[in-house]
Amino acid sequence: MQQTSPQASLPKPVKRSKFWNVIIGFIIIILLFWAPWCSYRGGSDVIDAKPDNPDPILVPAGYHVTPWSSRSENEVDGWIPFSFEFKPRHEIEKIEFRLLVKTLPQIPETDTFNGKVDGKAYEFKKDFSDCVQKEPKLITIEIRDKSVIREVQTGMLHCCLQDDTYLYNAQMIVYYK
Repeated sequence: MQQTSPQASLPKPVKRSKFWNVIIGFIIIILLFWAPWCSYRGGSDVIDAKPDNPDPILVPAGYHVTPWSSRSENEVDGWIPFSFEFKPRHEIEKIEFRLLVKTLPQIPETDTFNGKVDGKAYEFKKDFSDCVQKEPKLITIEIRDKSVIREVQTGMLHCCLQDDTYLYNAQMIVYYK
């Protein structure tokens, strides 16, 4: 029986010219950067909210401020201040808030989610009637307003959830151009 060396059974590598290597490189770059599945070429960041001090623009004097961590699920008339802080990578196209909330049935149409934009309160969502249920509900709020985008571009956004809605978690997703 004749033995063959392992190298003798391997196929010889195909030699390509530099021209074809360049062409293949361009095709790979095109597929990576101009692919139809890449709707946001700049990517996105997910920023978790953190408890914040009450901002007088968002929480008027005399109202009951409830720190995020100490509010009970059944507590009414609480104002929960929180903020998003991050370093934007480049120009922002849109933002999206994801809030995990549970709204109590006491007048949910007066509950609001506000942010401080251009020194004034900006209403992101009013009326949490659609969130009244026994289990927490995830709500998504998409924002494309240029004044809000400009405020988020600074890297800080102060927010407040007002009234009878309990906040479990809040995230802001930033989509870049």
